[in-house]
Amino acid sequence: MHPSERTNAEYLRKRGRPKKSLGQCFLIDDGVVRRIVREAAISPQDVVLEIGPGRGALTGHLLNQGARVVGVEIDHVLCEGLKDQFGEEKRFVLIEEDILKLDWEARIIPSDGDLIVVANLPYHITSPVLFKLLEHSDFIARAFLMVQAEVGKRIAAQPGCKDYGILSVRTQLKSRPEVLFPVHRNCFRPTPRVDSCVIRLPFGATPGPFPADEETFNHIVKTAFGQRRKMLRNALSSLDEPIFEAARRADIDLSRRAETLSVEEFVRLSDAFSLVSGDQ
Repeated sequence: MHPSERTNAEYLRKRGRPKKSLGQCFLIDDGVVRRIVREAAISPQDVVLEIGPGRGALTGHLLNQGARVVGVEIDHVLCEGLKDQFGEEKRFVLIEEDILKLDWEARIIPSDGDLIVVANLPYHITSPVLFKLLEHSDFIARAFLMVQAEVGKRIAAQPGCKDYGILSVRTQLKSRPEVLFPVHRNCFRPTPRVDSCVIRLPFGATPGPFPADEETFNHIVKTAFGQRRKMLRNALSSLDEPIFEAARRADIDLSRRAETLSVEEFVRLSDAFSLVSGDQ
């Protein structure tokens, strides 16, 4: 083997080859990395959760801001590489686990202050991770996520738009998502087939009315969009008679389709449904 080939093989062994099973596409554009860190406006007082630090492209820049960084990485080989790079850095904590199975309260959430989340998400776990963030949004100040461009559009979509759906409603219940900037597919290795974007999710104060029962709210939203081409009276028919009385009390016209309802209207419908169901 030629010395240069041997060196490259050693580099890949240490840094980790991309695994298709994990949907790994590593960010290689330093300009994009620096812009994400700049947008995040991290200070030495912050605790940053980096989901999937991979080869550490973002990690080093985050640590340079003086913050404490908690990296959650599922890939053992990549974890070894991260330990080689940042193992002596006292402000870096590495958790080798699946972010979707991790006990956030016990392992991540700081005892004081809020989290800032930064992540280059594998496309196939974007929705589950997003719902995890929403579940723990009381402890998160803001999140900066690299997602597929089309998913970013769906998260930030407004009522009446074809991209408006479950992701839009559930995210906008707790945040005011914003697409910050596009990221071309050539900024990754291996190169994905689609472009990406970086979105910002500011949490904190609830941006609007909040449902009395979030579980009921989520169920109604999921049911309504389960048959989004149908009028609500048909899409929500599985909820039986209480949904019709709830719609009357909430002043929601069931001849409309789910994509036309605002987050606030879904909250009204959900709260009315909870009251009607409680009366029976």
